[in-house]
Amino acid sequence: MSRNHPSKRALRRWAAGEKPDLTHHVETCEACLDDLEELTRFDPRMRRALGAITHPESGFLARLETRLETRRRNAEAWSAAIELLSLSWRTFDALTERDEQGD
Repeated sequence: MSRNHPSKRALRRWAAGEKPDLTHHVETCEACLDDLEELTRFDPRMRRALGAITHPESGFLARLETRLETRRRNAEAWSAAIELLSLSWRTFDALTERDEQGD
């Protein structure tokens, strides 16, 4: 590579956002674009491994929605049960307060 082109190390740093002063050259130089593509190309095994990590398995979203809906319904059921249980305490408090005021 001639000295008019950035080194591969400089191209890697530019790709990482560390050398913005190379932007014009990289965007207009075919040789540097080719080098940059080669430097940033993933190995096919790495691409498959990343795909497995970043793409949910089939049916994941449907299972997630089902679980979220179940949790929402359970939360509503617990809230209703707590309200019913607290009704007796509120009734007791109201009756006790009335008795205390009447004495």
